[in-house]
Amino acid sequence: MTEATTDADALVVGNPHPWALVPGNAEAGLRLAHEYSERHGIESADVLTVHNDDRAGLLADLLVPHITGKTVVEIGGGVGLLACHMGRYAKHVYCIEANPAWTWEFLGCIYRQKPKNVSYLFGAADEFAGLIRADVAVIATHSGREAMKAAAAKFAPEIIDLYGEPVAS
Repeated sequence: MTEATTDADALVVGNPHPWALVPGNAEAGLRLAHEYSERHGIESADVLTVHNDDRAGLLADLLVPHITGKTVVEIGGGVGLLACHMGRYAKHVYCIEANPAWTWEFLGCIYRQKPKNVSYLFGAADEFAGLIRADVAVIATHSGREAMKAAAAKFAPEIIDLYGEPVAS
C-alpha cells in the first residue's frame, strides 16, 4: 500500500521544487536549477537541513548563550525556520539563502511567523559581505560547509557550525 505524500514530505526526501511535483516539469526544472547553481556558484544538496519547526526551536534554544542580544547572520538559511526562532533571542537576525528552490516554502514561513527583527536576503552570501556586520554567524547545513564557513568569516568573528561542532556555552 502506497501512502499519499504531501509537499512537506517532498521536503524531507529532498525534492523541494514545486515543478518537480508536476509530471512533465521535473526534467526542465532540474536543468534550470542546475544552470542557476552553476551561474551563481552555489553548492547545494537541495535538501532542507532544518525543515521542522520544533527542531528549529530546539536548535535556537541551544544557541541562546551565543546569540542573546546579538546581531546574527545565518548562512544557508533554507526556509528561515531557525532564523525565526533565533529572532526570539537575538537583537537582529539576517537569514541569507542562495538557492531560490526554497522560495515557495519560504513565503509561507514568513507569513506564519517572521518576527520584525529577522531579515531575509536571497543570494550568495558573498554578495552581502561588507554590507552586514554581525556578532555571530550560524551555519546549519550539510552541503558546502567549508565554503559557508569561509563566507561566514566575512560577517562575524564567531562562527557556529551546528553540524560540524558541538554547541557549548
